[in-house]
Amino acid sequence: MKEDFMNSIITEMARYLFAMLMIFMYMQQYGELRQKKDTTRNAAGIVQNMMMFSFHFLGYLILYMKDGDVNYAILYAAQLVFFIVFLLMFTMLYPNASRLLLNNMCMLIAVGFVILARLSFEKCLRQFIFVAAGGLLSFFIPWMIKKVRSFRNLSFLYFIVGIALLAAVLISDEVFGAKLAITVGSVSIQPTEFVKIIYVMFVAAMFNASDSFKRIVVTSLAAALHVVILVASKDLGAALIFFVVYVFMLYDATRKWYYILVGMLAGAGASVIAYKLFAHIRVRVLIWLDPWTYIEDRGYQIAQSLFSIGTGSWFGTGLNQGSPNMIPVPEKDFIFSAICEEFGIVFAIGLILLCLTNLMLMLNIASMCRTQFYRLTAVGIGVTYAFQVFLTIGGGIKLIPLTGVTLPFVSYGGSSMLASIIMVAIVNGMYVMRESDVVVRKADAKNGGKVRRKRRRVDISTDRSSDAATVVILSVFAAIFALLIGYLVYFNVKTAPQILNNSYNTRNNAREEKVSRGSIMASNGSILAYTEVDETGSESRVYPYGRVFSHVVGMSTRGKSGIEGMGNADLLDSGSNIVNKAYSEISGKKLVGNNVVTTLDVQLQKAAYLAMENNKGAIVVMEPSTGRILAMVSKPDYNPNDAIDQWETWLSYSSNDSVLFNRATQGLYPPGSTFKMLTALQYVRENPDYESYRYSCKGSTDVMGSVIHCYNSTAHGYETLSTAFANSCNSAFSNMGLDVDGDAFNSLCNDFLFNQDIPLSIETSRSSFTMKGNSSVGEKMQTAIGQGKTQVTPLNNAIITSTIANDGVMMKPYLIEKVVSQDNKVIKEYEPEQYSTPITEPEAQAVKGFMREVCTKGTGRSFRNTSYEVAGKTGTAQYDDVSEDSHSWFVGFAPYDSPEIVISVVLEGGYSGYDSAQEVAKSI
Repeated sequence: MKEDFMNSIITEMARYLFAMLMIFMYMQQYGELRQKKDTTRNAAGIVQNMMMFSFHFLGYLILYMKDGDVNYAILYAAQLVFFIVFLLMFTMLYPNASRLLLNNMCMLIAVGFVILARLSFEKCLRQFIFVAAGGLLSFFIPWMIKKVRSFRNLSFLYFIVGIALLAAVLISDEVFGAKLAITVGSVSIQPTEFVKIIYVMFVAAMFNASDSFKRIVVTSLAAALHVVILVASKDLGAALIFFVVYVFMLYDATRKWYYILVGMLAGAGASVIAYKLFAHIRVRVLIWLDPWTYIEDRGYQIAQSLFSIGTGSWFGTGLNQGSPNMIPVPEKDFIFSAICEEFGIVFAIGLILLCLTNLMLMLNIASMCRTQFYRLTAVGIGVTYAFQVFLTIGGGIKLIPLTGVTLPFVSYGGSSMLASIIMVAIVNGMYVMRESDVVVRKADAKNGGKVRRKRRRVDISTDRSSDAATVVILSVFAAIFALLIGYLVYFNVKTAPQILNNSYNTRNNAREEKVSRGSIMASNGSILAYTEVDETGSESRVYPYGRVFSHVVGMSTRGKSGIEGMGNADLLDSGSNIVNKAYSEISGKKLVGNNVVTTLDVQLQKAAYLAMENNKGAIVVMEPSTGRILAMVSKPDYNPNDAIDQWETWLSYSSNDSVLFNRATQGLYPPGSTFKMLTALQYVRENPDYESYRYSCKGSTDVMGSVIHCYNSTAHGYETLSTAFANSCNSAFSNMGLDVDGDAFNSLCNDFLFNQDIPLSIETSRSSFTMKGNSSVGEKMQTAIGQGKTQVTPLNNAIITSTIANDGVMMKPYLIEKVVSQDNKVIKEYEPEQYSTPITEPEAQAVKGFMREVCTKGTGRSFRNTSYEVAGKTGTAQYDDVSEDSHSWFVGFAPYDSPEIVISVVLEGGYSGYDSAQEVAKSI
């Protein structure tokens, strides 16, 4: 028992220790980059090694404690020996090599070892073999760089070998939709990983000889051939890397910034062409734009990646505590997502910064090289590394489309690992070469510059343009990496809470085994739902108010709907301290999840529920100045306490009588005359002199055979815009529909959330508006009075009314006020958020005046003698079957001068808003 308790404590504390080690590693690196003394850097290198060894040890300790498998201990010991021997041998052989770059590489490899051992012990073992081979190979590469001076003269050989290897891949078998590897027996090699190095050396050798325009054209054509072969192989990621690397190497060779601009424009044009020509590229873009539509098929992998990142949040679930294996093939393209899930986003940000530091070190080494070939090679390798990091992480977090490349030093893959270690060894070899350059410079000085004149294309200028070029390259990638970090933080804060409750995120099911669902509360603290545990430990969900909150609170017994669904991740997350979590782990007792405090007002909800009586329909009550939803009722309803017994019966109801359907958010109805709010807004916008509007109503109007009748064919006579609105005159408004700009009207309605998703994480339907400038006369007339093809949800109508009441400012609707732990510690809190400003304050004020007149002189007569001032709009929504009554609508707000409440009511078959919906609203 005591041992289990300690294991749980260590696992929980490690979540924060891992993040601290990674952040401190980066901070130490960054600080030492500013030091010019190598002795100081070497001392700091020892500290960095200790951080790496600590991370490596802690990771394997937790893996061993989980299963007690001695194989973890053996593998850890072997890897530890490798790290110690490798670091000692390399620094002994090359005492002037970059200790910082070496330490960074080892830290990233250690991260890869730990996460791979967690995902697949066998793959981690194979990865270790490749790392050991790469380490052995790296002992010789710096020596070769120093001794063999002919590397700069082999451009033709680099070209032939590179193209031959890529061509061999082109005729190989397709795996996962792309041709990436050559398989000989049981051995699979990805030549592209090694061709990256050969390609960089080819471009460097070409520009070492000359940077004339002719040489640039020849080199560009050769580079383009590499890219074309890769595109034909469907290796999109590698093609992008080769292209970007060439652009930056060209810039560094010529110091002409417009090559970057021209290159990016050419790349954008090529991307458009490739999108049109290749179906697999279109598929990747489509998945990137909307993975949720294709989540059962093509979008499954990226969706699981996002679930993984969101689940990890800031400090991760803890090593061995998450479910990263739910991502298909997580150890390759999506290893960053697995890291985010178990180590957390803070750790992941430190990893990104560490990768950026690697680029800084490589460019710093490049700036020290006085030989053009070596300088360009170092720049090319640095850009190759940095851009590959960006593609891998950016694809995994959905910042960019997936490209299928690995995260250097971390992802599983022998070819990738060997190539990455070789690249670092080459750059370190060039760092060692700086001593030779010093000797050459001294020899030049003694010979009066004779040697320098002979080597005019070998030695590059020592002026500021050399350093300026690397500064530009570093600045570009610093901005790109900052974008990665910014998007990752944004995703965790804004996007993750919305997607974690997706039904395809089965990680929440695993949580239910360890956490009892928290309670749902009204704004005043009243319990709306809680978990009851009996003497046997069996749990049941209890809803004290039964039917009253049925749709808005929802249920968790049969699927998850309403707030039970949108707050699912919070209800199954526990804000308990480390000790309590550890005790729960060893005792087998469940933790209690966090409580969700809603915006719902119990008294308003009761009033709305009673006011609906037995009518079909819905009510939404909002606070216009904040977007808080105060009440939401839908009928027919159900008692969520009976879900287990009555489920089959509820499913047997026809769709028209379904008790599970939330009409407040999903019901689509013709808006009837309530839509005249938007018609009036568009008319006011287009006609600043709207107060001079005059119309003579004769009870109906006929335009080109399209006939519109007023209610009961009542002739309203001479009307202003205000009286036409108060009288709900169909004749006047149908003519306004012909006067306004149809396309501008369509844009206004889209601004009011027609044809798009409501920004609320609950089951909603899209309101629809189809009228455009080229629509028929009849469609324009019908649309202007809220008939025709237009449909709206009661929630959307409430948002429209709230925006008008709030002087043109649309507030984002929300149902959850805050999330609190069992000891009342606030975990997260939601503040009112402005969503948009679709109309100006004068436009809103004009329509508010019209709505007030409805309730004083017009169809809203129920509110004429109330003690409070109400502004609103009645509506009668006819549907095709004339044998049934029309729907009855009322939307409004009060008090008129300082709106505190907005109500949207629809009664199915309620005949007329004159008599029914407004009476319901009045009683609330």
